[in-house]
Amino acid sequence: MAKYAKTTTVPVSRSRTHIEELLERYGAGSFCCGWDRAHGVSAVGFEFNGLMFRVEIPIPKECTPQEERQRWRVLWLVIKAKLEAVDSGVSTIGEEFLANVVTPGGTLGSRLLPQLDHLAKNGQMPVVAGSDGGSTVTDEGPLMHRCPVCSSFCCCSSWHEEDDKPYCECCLGAPEDFDPDEEVLCDASHGG
Repeated sequence: MAKYAKTTTVPVSRSRTHIEELLERYGAGSFCCGWDRAHGVSAVGFEFNGLMFRVEIPIPKECTPQEERQRWRVLWLVIKAKLEAVDSGVSTIGEEFLANVVTPGGTLGSRLLPQLDHLAKNGQMPVVAGSDGGSTVTDEGPLMHRCPVCSSFCCCSSWHEEDDKPYCECCLGAPEDFDPDEEVLCDASHGG
């Protein structure tokens, strides 16, 4: 299968400039670009509506100048397509760049994507800590919570304390006679 921009002659510097101009045209509040040759990565950072995003491009030491030019053109194409989807109302910035949201412990993608293998194999999110119904925790703090009512992992935007236990918004209104052993799925449509 042919690779996009496999034979491009567009210099990396021009691709970076095109990405910067693209982000500016679509309303990014800030932009930065950098590289770390020791770790074989380049990155583009930008801000939309108060959220910081970082998109990394692997540039291993064995990468040829042609391959590096090609990767930067691909990145330009990907960012352009995502911003077009947002501009057309097909998607939102959050949906398109969710994995690239910068958090204190890295990007959301770097924190959540490793858990997908476990989810695919076992049908449930792995418990890192707090398997007693509390938070799933990393060194950087809470990542997700296990709701004591529905036992689902949830990253609800609004948590409530009741009897010193957190309840997610979707289960807050559970009836008094709610049976936690009953199979109930957490309704993720509440936001979060």
